[in-house]
Amino acid sequence: MDGYRTLLLTATVFLWNVFGSSAGEAENVYTLNDCIRIGLERNESVANARRDKAIAVARIGQARSAALPQLSLSATYTRLDELQTIEFGDEEMKLGTLDNYSANLGVSQLLYSGGKVGAALRAASLAESQAEWACSEIESAFKRDVRLAFYNLLLADAALSVTEDSVKQLESLLEQTERRRKNGTASEFDELRARVRVANERPRLVKARNARAVAREYMKRLLNFDDKEIELRGELEMNASEPDEEYLQGRAMLNRPALRAMEFSVDLRKENVTAARSDGLPSLSAQFNYNGANAYEFVSYEDDWDWHWNAGLVVSWNFWDGGLTEATVRARRLEAEKALASLDEMRKNVKLEVKRYCLDLKHAREAVAASRGTVALAEKAMKIAETRHEEGLATYLEFTDANLALSTAKLTWLQALHAHMTALAQLQFACGTEKLSAEAWNRGKNDDR
Repeated sequence: MDGYRTLLLTATVFLWNVFGSSAGEAENVYTLNDCIRIGLERNESVANARRDKAIAVARIGQARSAALPQLSLSATYTRLDELQTIEFGDEEMKLGTLDNYSANLGVSQLLYSGGKVGAALRAASLAESQAEWACSEIESAFKRDVRLAFYNLLLADAALSVTEDSVKQLESLLEQTERRRKNGTASEFDELRARVRVANERPRLVKARNARAVAREYMKRLLNFDDKEIELRGELEMNASEPDEEYLQGRAMLNRPALRAMEFSVDLRKENVTAARSDGLPSLSAQFNYNGANAYEFVSYEDDWDWHWNAGLVVSWNFWDGGLTEATVRARRLEAEKALASLDEMRKNVKLEVKRYCLDLKHAREAVAASRGTVALAEKAMKIAETRHEEGLATYLEFTDANLALSTAKLTWLQALHAHMTALAQLQFACGTEKLSAEAWNRGKNDDR
């Protein structure tokens, strides 16, 4: 029975060490989707963009209020120090009352404003749509930045691993050379050269570690992780298909949030022209007032309160303001034309971005295909050189050349993969999409991965 308990306790401790520790380590391991989700929750630029969208919604209520009836209520109380008196011979008469009360209820309704209220309502609605698309653009840009930082950190981790492997191989070579010198099969010069080669490689290792530390700190800042360490789960991959540039440019014209925001900005400028023109047109409003008081100037009413009402129409027309309205309309029209020109320029720039990143993606794809075979050849050459060196058939220079060729080939391949993923992230941002659909790739051009 004691043996069974001991075995059960041992198994429990083992399972805890394996799965419990793994769960603890996995707490700080994040995928790309995790980083994007957390970043959107924590980033202040995204939060401010969402606040701007909420502000735009509130401004619709502000504009709508001008078209709704305005209701006002006021009340006053005045206490006099003494009443004014009028003498009639031996008699005198007091005028008014010491305590004076009054109340007024007013209702006004704008009936016509030369189109200013309608323009304000349309402008507020356009501003809401503009703010919504601007928020989408900021969120999309942030997602792109997270993707780029994620790929940079993956590259830094992989590059550090390659450099560490290179140093380990050179250190193994140094140990072999030391043993061979003790056995009399290697010279002191061979040992010194091996030590120098290891010493020269270690600064590259320090540089790779620093690069990874910088990439990790940038990712932490992007996600607002101040004191929390993070590890990534992911790898650099490649889509072997070639992007369909014409299709992607068409999708970018429809989906890019910045373009949609600029389109609403153009419409907003046009409504500003209408609003400015309305300042030179007459306005018409209806008014109704209902008021009561216990006294009027020096006359006190017999009853406690006396109530009256009045209603009417008010027409106002500032038909000449020294040319201010005309100048304002002209300036607003120029602003609308400027916004339209900016929209056209932005469309051209977006098309250029799509073209550029399609070319980058194509070049990176070719670089990956070329460097992938080089890595296989370098690994084979390294194994041959290592075997020949162990058997004393290869020189030190042959081994170190093979080591350098292998690390260079691996780094070149990783950098090509990184360039491919970076170009893909930039292309997705330029097209205003989270993921490129199957139609975004030319069919019949797939290579074996």
